[in-house]
Amino acid sequence: TNLTLGPKYAVLKISVRDQYGNPSEASFTFVRLDDPKPPYPRGGNLSGELTMLVPGVPFRVRAERAGYKPWDSEVIRPQPGQTMSINVRFAAAR
Repeated sequence: TNLTLGPKYAVLKISVRDQYGNPSEASFTFVRLDDPKPPYPRGGNLSGELTMLVPGVPFRVRAERAGYKPWDSEVIRPQPGQTMSINVRFAAAR
């Protein structure tokens, strides 16, 4: 019996900083462009760093934290086996 695996996942590294450059926690929402419903929520941590596996499909990320404007990514298009990094920099809400 052979086991056939699907495509390899990509690695996404997210660095989150506040307006002063300090590590910041955030909550994330991931939305696949090929299947926008439902979005995939994910919590962050106080270290300001998050590493996760993502499928090789186009998606967007929204990062949010109370007291700051939401941060939205451009479309991210990971390739199987690729490691990608994005930097989130929050701006204070007015």
